[in-house]
Amino acid sequence: MALKNRPIFLGLLLTILVVACQKTDKTPPVVVVLEPEYRVPLGQAYQERGALGTDKEDGVLDTAAVTADASRVRTDSVGEYPVYYYVADAAGNEDSATRFVAVYARTQDYTGNWAVRDSCDSILINYTAVAVLDPLDSTRVAVSNWRNRGSSYQMHLQILGRLGNSITLNDSLSDFTYVGNSVLTYGTTTRFAFDLPFDEIDSVSFQSCVSQFRKP
Repeated sequence: MALKNRPIFLGLLLTILVVACQKTDKTPPVVVVLEPEYRVPLGQAYQERGALGTDKEDGVLDTAAVTADASRVRTDSVGEYPVYYYVADAAGNEDSATRFVAVYARTQDYTGNWAVRDSCDSILINYTAVAVLDPLDSTRVAVSNWRNRGSSYQMHLQILGRLGNSITLNDSLSDFTYVGNSVLTYGTTTRFAFDLPFDEIDSVSFQSCVSQFRKP
């Protein structure tokens, strides 16, 4: 080989050796979801909390590298909805993560006039009951005219759960003790519904009934 070509050859050989020694980046980045347990009151707008991408080679990725898809979130209906996040590093490796947004019913969403149908054995009663916030407990509503027994006949429902959709009845009135549990059948910005199975218990007996609540 001519001496004048030797530097070119050695440079090419060095380049090949360097490239051969370099490791291909096959490590995917990681998506870090901010506020993964995010809750939104029914009817309020969803505000994106975002996510970060981190990579072993590139460090913290630019926020533009993270794509969010919140198209499935519906804040007009109680439920849990996914938000998907996607990220890619400079080498094209990808990762994804999911945030679940809980759209929940507040206690105040249970207030107002309810159309109620009671079923005890073969007896059906249709009437209107009125629910207001319990001034002594922010997790409860007071329901008057329940069982169609007048405005002074008032029982209490406790509203609990991540989605505000768990309904518990455990109340003692002048003549009966009532015990029951239910969950929302549906809760939207325009309509609410649930069926409440309960036991009506006095000092000598009890009967099992169901109150069907519909609003409006």
